[in-house]
Amino acid sequence: MKIEKKKEFKKKLITSCSLLQVSEPLKIIVDETFLNICIIHKIPLKDELNKLMNRQIIIMTTKCISNYTKGINNEETAYGIRKISHYKCNHNEKNIMNSVNEYIKKIKKENNHIFSPNHFFENQIQATHNFDNIYNDQIGVAKTEDTCQNEEKNDEKNEVNDEKNEVNDEKNDETDGLSDSMKCIIDLVKNNNEKKFFIATNNLPLRAYLRKIFLVPILYVSESGVIKMEDISTKNMLKKKNVELKKMKMLKWERDLKMAEQRKNKDASKTNPKKKKIKKNKKNKH
Repeated sequence: MKIEKKKEFKKKLITSCSLLQVSEPLKIIVDETFLNICIIHKIPLKDELNKLMNRQIIIMTTKCISNYTKGINNEETAYGIRKISHYKCNHNEKNIMNSVNEYIKKIKKENNHIFSPNHFFENQIQATHNFDNIYNDQIGVAKTEDTCQNEEKNDEKNEVNDEKNEVNDEKNDETDGLSDSMKCIIDLVKNNNEKKFFIATNNLPLRAYLRKIFLVPILYVSESGVIKMEDISTKNMLKKKNVELKKMKMLKWERDLKMAEQRKNKDASKTNPKKKKIKKNKKNKH
C-alpha cells in the first residue's frame, strides 16, 4: 500500500475507535466473501491487518458463517474459516429468523414512512389532493351520481390492493434473501454495536444494512486487492461532534464560536504567507 492510503486508513481507524471507545484487542469478524477475495488476491490476512491496524487484533468468525461456507461448496474458504477462531454467537435457525426479521421490518418502516424524504414528491401530491377535498367539502360542491359511483369503485380497488400488498409483505418477510451468515452478523451488531466489532465483508447488501446501524466499522477488499475501510456516514459524524463536545466540556454555542475563530485563523494564514513572500523578494532586489 502507498503512504497516502495508509494515512487515510489510519484516520478512519482513529475516528471509529474514538467513537466506539474501544480498548485493545480490536475484535474483527471476517465474512466468507472477504476471505474468498483475500485467497484470490493472495493476501496474507493476519499479517496485512496487523500492519494496517498497528494494534492488538483478534480475527474471528462464527459457526453460522462456517456452516454457510460448507453449503456453498467452496473448499478453500471453508478450510480457511476453520483455521480462524470462532466467536460464540449462540444462534439457532429460529432464533436468527425471528430477531433479524423484526429488525429488518423496523428499517423498512423507517425508510417507507409517510414523512420520509424518499416519498417527498408523493407526499406533496397527496397533501394537495387532500386539501382540495377539504376545501370542496367546506364549500359544499354538489356530487353527481357518476362521481359517487367512481368513488365507490376506487375504494373497492384500494381495499383489494391493500390486501395484496399485505400478502406480498408476508412472503417477502419469509423469503427476504438474506443468508445465514448475513443474519448472524446483523444480529450481533443490531443494538448499536454494543460489543464493538469491526466487520470485514465484501457482501454489498450486507454492507448496505450495516451502514444503517449506528457505527459499524466496515473493512473490505478493493478491486486492486487492497484492504480498505469505508468512510464514516453522516449519522456517525454527528455522533463524533457530540463526543468532542463532551470531551471539551463546552456548550454548543461555545463550540460554534471556537470553530468560527479557527476558520478565520485559517483564512488569515492563507492570505498572510503571500505578503511575506512579496516583502522578502523586495528586500532581495534592493
